[in-house]
Amino acid sequence: MNAAIVRIRSCLLTLLAALASGCGREPAAPPPRLDLVFDSVSLALGSSRRVDMVLLYAPAATPVSFSSSDAGTVRVDATGTMTAVAPGAAMIQAVADGFPAARDSMLVHVFIATMPCCEERGPYLVIDSLSDAAGRPVDPAHVRGTVTVTASVTVPETLDANAVIILDGVGLATSPPAPPGTSQRFRATIRSDARDAAGQRVYATGIHLLTISLVRTGGAVIATSSQVLGFED
Repeated sequence: MNAAIVRIRSCLLTLLAALASGCGREPAAPPPRLDLVFDSVSLALGSSRRVDMVLLYAPAATPVSFSSSDAGTVRVDATGTMTAVAPGAAMIQAVADGFPAARDSMLVHVFIATMPCCEERGPYLVIDSLSDAAGRPVDPAHVRGTVTVTASVTVPETLDANAVIILDGVGLATSPPAPPGTSQRFRATIRSDARDAAGQRVYATGIHLLTISLVRTGGAVIATSSQVLGFED
């Protein structure tokens, strides 16, 4: 028999044997997977909410364990209920018990909406939005390049005050003078990738605190609202 035909016949027999050996086998089940619904959430100080998640390809009733990177800021219990304990930010992680690869995490930031002096008037300090140069919304957890912060302030009739947008304790913009009892919007620009004269980054990648404060004439802070930003390369 021709040598080429022998080789072809041998290859065909090998292929048929391989196909036959796989017949009747069930496809391998995918590994368990855990996904949190949100990459980041905001909680008002003192409020609580459950972790929203989806657990796939795991046995029914597989337990999930939760942990916080900073329980002094955000506390999470065995049921996945998060409680905002103090202003700031923390990472919440969820892991399927017995399946260490089935895990996910999210950023939780805690803000103060108003101070007790004026709660009866409702919230009057609001960080409205973050947007890029084209005006598109920016996810606070994923800030890159230059973004514009838009904030709103309503000064109660009994107060002589204005608002300041602050990043990591440094003022970026102050609202223009406005008569008490009126509302206005104002903006500030943040360059997350700004560099100093030596070429070093001004802001490290990671978590930064954006704050809008209502300041009484004379310097006393009387109300604050804050939001955590995640700066990325």
